[in-house]
Amino acid sequence: MSPSAAGWESSRPSARAVGPASTAGRDTQPVVWFDFAEQCEAPTSSQDVLTLVDRYPAWIVSGVPPLASRPADAQHRFVNLIDILHDRDITLTLVCDVPPDALLDGQLGAPDTERTASRLQLLTA
Repeated sequence: MSPSAAGWESSRPSARAVGPASTAGRDTQPVVWFDFAEQCEAPTSSQDVLTLVDRYPAWIVSGVPPLASRPADAQHRFVNLIDILHDRDITLTLVCDVPPDALLDGQLGAPDTERTASRLQLLTA
């Protein structure tokens, strides 16, 4: 879905709400689109995510890098994001350079890695 076809609206500076281009004969739902850096490398909290999950049942996170290449606080925010989206049964689309199961490569000793890997598989299936 391209920005020009979707009609972007800003719900906060780093979030873009994407509306459906054509809805004839289809169920549609509001979608919020974040870039990884906006959501996970900025000083956001779990409460910020919880506020948005009530409004947006579908999420897109683009620019997701392998987590080993990012600072520990960005990794932690990403894990929290995945936990919240999973617990609320939110639809997630990841846009990344590597397959979702490779996002956690190099994180084998990190806490919560197995749980996050499992939840990523469920959310992106």
